[in-house]
Amino acid sequence: MATRRWIVFADDTGDPGANGSPHFGYAVFVVDRASMADLVEARTLFRHDTKAYGESKGGNVNRKGFRQALEFLATLFDKDCATAAACLITKEHYRGHWLHARDGKPADPHFLRNYLVRKTLELGFDGATYGVGDSIDLVLDRVDYSDEQVLNLRQYLHGDFTEHGAFGFPRVSHATHGDSLYADGLQVADHLARLAYAVASGTAREEASALARRRMRMATVVSGCSFTLADGARSALGHITRTGRR
Repeated sequence: MATRRWIVFADDTGDPGANGSPHFGYAVFVVDRASMADLVEARTLFRHDTKAYGESKGGNVNRKGFRQALEFLATLFDKDCATAAACLITKEHYRGHWLHARDGKPADPHFLRNYLVRKTLELGFDGATYGVGDSIDLVLDRVDYSDEQVLNLRQYLHGDFTEHGAFGFPRVSHATHGDSLYADGLQVADHLARLAYAVASGTAREEASALARRRMRMATVVSGCSFTLADGARSALGHITRTGRR
């Protein structure tokens, strides 16, 4: 069986701090690399039909133009060339790590981001058939990560820090940050993230909610599992707690 390479575009919604938005999470748009030409064609048809020739992101999820951006991708979804998923936390009810200092582990927005990216990838690949040699190119909308933090994300997604081994998705061979201005897949991820947030906050009307139910897997994360940190990771967290710096 030939190996498959997946391109995963990811964007966040809300903010990862304890205050601010009531929700925080990620949405992913997963495309088989062999179907990238289909994505380009679908987005070209969307732009021609709607005259949306610039960056297509943002907007009101309850308006027709917003829904069109996702409805033009129907061919990819129907051919199982693409999937979409979103995982969010409701901060008022979330009892996991990294949002607040807990059990000797500090509040850390970067680690909370990484955790939600992982949970969303798991949901996006839940039930998917993939081989040992399959891999993911992960493209995230630009976040102020240092090179060290990007490396930490990639190691985390590899399962390097867990006692239970690899997570439930193909190996992440690349993790990079891009600008949605020149990455159409990130513009799609932005729409998915906004739609997920609207559904979670109850502001999505029926047509938008129906689109979310039809095209996107969604989950709310209530708590994180307890885990044991490796010595190196524990030392690094101790340094963060003592100094406030990495």
